[in-house]
Amino acid sequence: MITGKFQVSWQRPLMVLLLAALTVMANAADNASGVDAGDSQARAADADPQGTGEPVKEAWVDTSVEYVSESADRLLQWMDAFYGEPYADFEAAHSNLRLRLGYQYDELEEGDFKVKVRGKVQLPQLSRRLALVLEGDEGEEFEDLGNLDDEDESRLGLQYNVGEASNVRFDLIGNVNSSLDLRGGGRFRYAPIFTENLFGRFTQDLGYETGDKGAFSRTKFELYRPLDEDNLLAWRSRVDYADDSEGVEWNSFVQWRRRLEEDTAVTFMLNADGITDPRNLVQNYGLRMNFRSSIYRRYLFYEIEPAYMWRKEPDFDNRVGVWNINIRFEIHFENERQKRAAAESGPPKLP
Repeated sequence: MITGKFQVSWQRPLMVLLLAALTVMANAADNASGVDAGDSQARAADADPQGTGEPVKEAWVDTSVEYVSESADRLLQWMDAFYGEPYADFEAAHSNLRLRLGYQYDELEEGDFKVKVRGKVQLPQLSRRLALVLEGDEGEEFEDLGNLDDEDESRLGLQYNVGEASNVRFDLIGNVNSSLDLRGGGRFRYAPIFTENLFGRFTQDLGYETGDKGAFSRTKFELYRPLDEDNLLAWRSRVDYADDSEGVEWNSFVQWRRRLEEDTAVTFMLNADGITDPRNLVQNYGLRMNFRSSIYRRYLFYEIEPAYMWRKEPDFDNRVGVWNINIRFEIHFENERQKRAAAESGPPKLP
């Protein structure tokens, strides 16, 4: 018989209601920006650099390379948005809210029901760089191999986008969790383009949290290799350290993502995670498959994610094979008016 526990405290629904109320207020007060004609003028100048009135014909090689590069970049952006990657939600220049209901079954642990929420509300009346943000303490990402005893807490705070230049972005973030632990820090992101079909992303978080955590660091490095218009290979790695942690916690995995339809995709993964103290240990490694699709409406999604892991605890010598399955339902709300206005005006620039 499958049993479970429902992990929802009163603080999390309160945070959700507060964010939802602010989202409604922001939408009601929002005024879309005018269209910036600078990009159109720049494109016209590129097309006719001599001012003769006749556009310059591009060589077929240049056109082909540009098409391949743009197609690869569009696929990566589509995957990030469709799967709801945390960075894509928080760097979006419009308000959005993502509510996820999930059940996890594990052979060795008790079944686990969870409700997770994250989102942001742009505050254009104060500054287009400022947003109210609600997020999980440790994020929601596929590399998490299914520890049912995590203590993920929602955090409510402010995010200030210092600016963007080319492939660089820097944000200042301050928030508080339901235990009233305060956190402040910064996030630096660099997204290099190595070739027309090889992309990278480096993210560094540094900060300090009151309570037991103290100073902390999170480093991510990712590589993406589009194979064609529907298939993407990715390698992603993360290293975490905090004053209260036992050494360094790390994880790394390889993904193959395939877009089946405009509203359906599948991901196959090889992943591993571990710690360096009290002894260097690979805690988990395994295989995972994720099927994600929208259902009934474009903002409603469901996921089925079976996995088989070889798990090892620090106090035991033998590694145990474990079946694990996640079933999730998700609702994603976006402010379409802000989204269109942000696309026309572009991101804030670094000072």
